[in-house]
Amino acid sequence: MVTYHNAQICKNGHVIAYYDKYFTSDNHCSICGSQIIENCLECGKPIHGSEYNELSYLFEYVRPNYCYFCGKAYPWTKSAIEATAELIKMEQNITDEEKENTISDLSDIVCETPRTALAVTRAKVIASKSGKFIADGIRQFAIDFGCELAKKMFGLD
Repeated sequence: MVTYHNAQICKNGHVIAYYDKYFTSDNHCSICGSQIIENCLECGKPIHGSEYNELSYLFEYVRPNYCYFCGKAYPWTKSAIEATAELIKMEQNITDEEKENTISDLSDIVCETPRTALAVTRAKVIASKSGKFIADGIRQFAIDFGCELAKKMFGLD
């Protein structure tokens, strides 16, 4: 069974500490000023930090996007999905139906599901029909929040 240290992450997703020993007593992020959290805001369970073993220092810490216990999106994930949805809504070269479908697909880009390939394909089609700023925003969302399959399909690996 894998166990984890706890993590401190600000609500905008900046990792403050991923090992309990290095927790700060600060309440706000020195990068963006947002509140630092240690627990899921929905269920109260600690945010997973690095794996708890003698080799954990060998692995790069990957910030979680969803709570391991309740499955809800952490604030940084929710905010990124909402911001990308607003960006997609701004695009004038796509239909309302295309916008709605692409927005509903964003969570399938964040974590690998049976619908990830469809979600990435739709996002790539929308990006190709969109202006540079919207296309760049969708691409950046995939870079920052996309699962490995989504990144690979976007050609970002």
